[in-house]
Amino acid sequence: MTAAGLTALVRDTLARPRAAADTLVKLDLKPDVLWTAAALSIVLAPLSRLPFLLFSSVDSIQGDVAFSPVMIILVRAIVLPVLICAFWIVARVLGGKAEWSHVAVVVIWTELMLGLMSFASSLVALVGGQDLLRLLQTASVLIILWVYVQFLDVVAGFDSVWRAVGGVALAFIGISVLGAIVLIMMGIGPVELSNV
Repeated sequence: MTAAGLTALVRDTLARPRAAADTLVKLDLKPDVLWTAAALSIVLAPLSRLPFLLFSSVDSIQGDVAFSPVMIILVRAIVLPVLICAFWIVARVLGGKAEWSHVAVVVIWTELMLGLMSFASSLVALVGGQDLLRLLQTASVLIILWVYVQFLDVVAGFDSVWRAVGGVALAFIGISVLGAIVLIMMGIGPVELSNV
């Protein structure tokens, strides 16, 4: 894919996500290319925090595990395959005809887009401050959810966008429940609040 094609795909993802999903599916990427794209998405994940790290004081980020590049990569390496599986399972359960490779390519692309949006938000927030950063992050999440709905509707071949909305909701609920179960099994339970 050329630079112009990549730029058009980024633009379509935000403005015409259904067209972007069609383009991604028509690429018909082989498994080795998908694995490479997934690895690239995982390894580039810490770069979304780069602007903030460059302009923050050492004291403000020292000891913050969430800012560790290794932790960011580890979390992304777990979340990405779980997202792909969750969307594929939900699409099948809800009567869709999604192929695993099609779901994988749209999820990997969407996660790359989320990283790009986080990077851009961090750059803008350097000028506008933390309030602007929170606003941009909220907007980014809402845009990505909308893109996920449109992408799932296309790759699953649903007859209604509302089925895709339900699918995205079920996928994230399932991931949340699974995550809570894993944390409880690891001995990390909810914080008990004492009465004051």
